[in-house]
Amino acid sequence: MLHSYLIYQRPLDDELIDIINTGRNKPMADAYFNLSIMQGKDNATPEKIVHTGMVYSLYQPTMFMQFAGSEKTLESTRLEAIFTEGNGIEQDNPIKTTHLMKHSSLSVGDIVVNLLDNIAFVCMPTGWHELEDTTLELNV
Repeated sequence: MLHSYLIYQRPLDDELIDIINTGRNKPMADAYFNLSIMQGKDNATPEKIVHTGMVYSLYQPTMFMQFAGSEKTLESTRLEAIFTEGNGIEQDNPIKTTHLMKHSSLSVGDIVVNLLDNIAFVCMPTGWHELEDTTLELNV
């Protein structure tokens, strides 16, 4: 069975780097850094941290991955294979990657959306967290 995933990351451009370095928009800079460690004020949930990143339009689709495997393959197994592929590590798992834009390696705070099941996961410092009540828009 073919499983399709869209990966959303927080690419840095010159303007965002300037905002972060100068403190011109401290809430936006805080949102960026909170996503990189998945921690926020007042024990914020991953959903709240990701939502704040979306408010500042920090996420963009950077990769499209297709995982060809058995229907019985666990989602956690596919996510780990996607993480490995997103970090450029050779593996035996059959993943085809299409790069949509220049991007960094897959890391904490990045979102992986299972397009077949319409489920979003955020990469945590250890493992993955399924995002509840999270909607992403794809503008082509």
